[in-house]
Amino acid sequence: MLLVPAVVGLIAGAMRGLDPTINFWPAAILLLLALVAVFFAFEPLDILAKPGINEVARQRARLWLAIYLGITLLSGAPLALLWQRWWLVWLAIPATLPLLTFLVARRWRKQRSLGVRWLGIAGLVVSGPACYYLATGALDDLALGLWVVGLVYFGSSLFYVRVWFEAKKREKTRPKDSRIPGWLLALTLGYLGLGYLVVAGLAALTILPWTVLLVFAPMTAKMLMALRRPPTYIPIKQVGLFEFAQSAVFALLLLLVLR
Repeated sequence: MLLVPAVVGLIAGAMRGLDPTINFWPAAILLLLALVAVFFAFEPLDILAKPGINEVARQRARLWLAIYLGITLLSGAPLALLWQRWWLVWLAIPATLPLLTFLVARRWRKQRSLGVRWLGIAGLVVSGPACYYLATGALDDLALGLWVVGLVYFGSSLFYVRVWFEAKKREKTRPKDSRIPGWLLALTLGYLGLGYLVVAGLAALTILPWTVLLVFAPMTAKMLMALRRPPTYIPIKQVGLFEFAQSAVFALLLLLVLR
């Protein structure tokens, strides 16, 4: 959810046309390093947000937070100072606000809700427009399209995992009834329908090609199959590997239609 949109953004930017004023590969490595450091900084922040943490764990979390933030600053500063990518600073705001929302939601033990997690994904996929901007020096319509497509696709994984979780839970309590709750069925279908409408709207505005709708075909088939017959016997590790493989297919298909 972080690196796949980032790689897509870099390649899409290269296909659109690299900014000749930037040394692409060093800049790309620095930005990816900064993105990964920000992502890892969330773990010590999460620890610090938990109530009742002992002082030793709190000090260790502060140390790692300082290390990750230091890496972010050292990696990101050259991008702005040497190559004038100042808009990366502004992109960091929508990228970090959902993560801060997660920390606040933890206080009310709502951090696992679909809404909070979806906001987190909205922040993570900002890596796509950020990398595209790094490569081209422009935040144009395609940058917006990359963010929307990434959000629709990776947001769907929340519903797939929730379907798997609900089916697994019902398998223990009601072995003969593996149907998913009606609210989850309606929410999942509504999300898929709304996602297609939004992407189609961008295609109608010529921001994206109409063929981009085909990119969502594997994801849609997976979701509909899960709704019809919940995957009750799939281990969680296998779910993760399957999601990663499908993300790679998604990235490849998206880049093909953007050529």
